[in-house]
Amino acid sequence: MFRAMIVVVCLATSAWATAKVKYEEHTIGGNRAIPNRIVENSFDQQHAATILETPYDGFYQISGRAGGDSFTFRKVSARKSYPDDRWAKLAKGITQQVNVPAPSTGSRIKPSATAYVVFYEGGIEGFEPENVQQLTTSVEGEPNTLAILVIKQSDSSGSTRFTGFGAEQNIFFFELTI
Repeated sequence: MFRAMIVVVCLATSAWATAKVKYEEHTIGGNRAIPNRIVENSFDQQHAATILETPYDGFYQISGRAGGDSFTFRKVSARKSYPDDRWAKLAKGITQQVNVPAPSTGSRIKPSATAYVVFYEGGIEGFEPENVQQLTTSVEGEPNTLAILVIKQSDSSGSTRFTGFGAEQNIFFFELTI
């Protein structure tokens, strides 16, 4: 009886572990920092799958703090950066392109936010996002890189919400030349 229970538990956990490994490494779907539900709730099933499954060329996680009535993003997490810090300053610059309001929830609750910037050299094949902002860089030429910005807000109470320009938008798109 005891052996049978152990076998059942082992089979159940191994099936769960295999179901969990759904996306390749260096994809938004495979990155544990960004909740997949943001993408799944923002796009239809086909576009969400394309974004979640496409391997990215760079990823940066940037911490933000409330300053006045909006968030400022300053600290890039070196441990979470991929492949290295070559685009870290550019990622911080992208976070400064959006104004994210900081909710005033009381004096004891300090809101914070985390920005995730993901770079795709050459864009994402078969995906043409709407409302893409063109960024000028010191390099001249046609835009050759798509950057996706996702912002996750939380406060010290442990609650989390996702924000964007409007109530529905959680993801921002930028095209730039690198």
